[in-house]
Amino acid sequence: MKWKFKIFPLVLLFTIMLWQLNLFAQTPEITTIEYFLDNDPGFGNGTSVPLTADTIIDENFSIDMSATSLGFHKLFIRVKDTLGKWSLTDMNDIFKIRLPDPEPPVKDIVELEYFFDTDPGFGNGSPLSITTGPDIDESYAIDITSISLGVHKLFFRVKDSNNEWSLTDIRDVFKIALPDPALLPDIVSVEYFIDTDPGFGNGTQIPFTPNPLIDEDLVLDVSGTDVGMHFLFLRVKDSDNKWSLAVLEPFCVKGFQLNLEAVYDSAQGEMTTVLNDNGQLPLEQPYDANPSADWYYTGTESVDSIPNDNIVDWLLIQARDATDVANATPATIKETKAVFLLNNGKIVDIDGSTPPEFSEEIENNLYVVIYHRNHLNVITAYPVDTSSYCGLTYNFAAGGSGVYGGDDAQKELSSGIWGLVSGDGNGDNQVNIADKNNVWGNDAGKSGYRFGDFNMNGQADNHDKNTLWIFNNGWNGYVPD
Repeated sequence: MKWKFKIFPLVLLFTIMLWQLNLFAQTPEITTIEYFLDNDPGFGNGTSVPLTADTIIDENFSIDMSATSLGFHKLFIRVKDTLGKWSLTDMNDIFKIRLPDPEPPVKDIVELEYFFDTDPGFGNGSPLSITTGPDIDESYAIDITSISLGVHKLFFRVKDSNNEWSLTDIRDVFKIALPDPALLPDIVSVEYFIDTDPGFGNGTQIPFTPNPLIDEDLVLDVSGTDVGMHFLFLRVKDSDNKWSLAVLEPFCVKGFQLNLEAVYDSAQGEMTTVLNDNGQLPLEQPYDANPSADWYYTGTESVDSIPNDNIVDWLLIQARDATDVANATPATIKETKAVFLLNNGKIVDIDGSTPPEFSEEIENNLYVVIYHRNHLNVITAYPVDTSSYCGLTYNFAAGGSGVYGGDDAQKELSSGIWGLVSGDGNGDNQVNIADKNNVWGNDAGKSGYRFGDFNMNGQADNHDKNTLWIFNNGWNGYVPD
């Protein structure tokens, strides 16, 4: 027999696992569990524990110790089987203690005062405005005009609604005199850079009027910065040709980012917008065209006109809620939206500028799927953060293990830049002969917004077949189905 248990002060909670083995006959079932404290009342006279008869028992039950005195006691447990035989009695030492009385409710803070260096007595410090409550979380500006230059002690304390004062908190402060601006050299250059230092003088210059002191609100364009966490550095140079230290500020470019093989221009480092330039993008989302496609979607997203000259094409973005990516099947779909793709890889809502968001609550983990009408689909390999400062952010273009299927799920378009694989014209998440015969073959020789236009130049012709489909034939997507 074997068991295990946990002890709590007034109520004893037991987890018991018992079994009996008989090497020569069928194991009898355990039908009774009883326990007693300190003195044995005799077999069958202990306190019975409800159970379902079985050869193995794994049960939790509580033991009432309210009538037991404080201090050490002995707890005994034993079982009886269907043959009427009792087990040996197991004994455990336990100790009952009295829990402390609950703390009284916290009183409201009604006053806050401060003073420097010398205590003027309770209630005689400089008062600060507060909102009465059990705690205070405020920022205050302290007047230091009356204290001399140098080191000082700053004291704070509060009084509660019982008229009782707290202990006094002490902070060291140091008052210095600022230099006369008339004696300072002018700041003549202000520059910033993101993540990587290009060298002094090679950052992005910020126009301003030279002055010894600068107090300006800076609005910086980060539209060309990849999604994710970044670091902004700012520094200045004075008229003596001396550079300051760089001030660092972390920031996040939120959203989702990816590339399409068909239109990525490695020389420019971005995608082309030929369909948009030629007015060939539809004003309604195009993913209701093929009911047999993995991306089939009947949403009503539409625009009066294409809202941004930098839009490449329509995409679908989909939220799946699953414990892990392998289980993120269509049964876990929570939400699907039609969105736009910009030439810098950013995915935007149908307003043409803001990153898409999901409104449905995620119970397990969020995995995001991206669909394009003639490229292989992709899904995030890891859960997408939904709550932090940089939540709902993912860069598919970075490739690697961040996409389910790894490097086999996308194609490297230039060094370190990855994109979705072109040629899946029928939306079955495979590039095969059906895409050439049934999609490109039907569209060949036609212009406009065509699913067989694998290079997305507005014309379905041999270039689509010979430069993209033939090299991608045999590729498969990795989105769980």
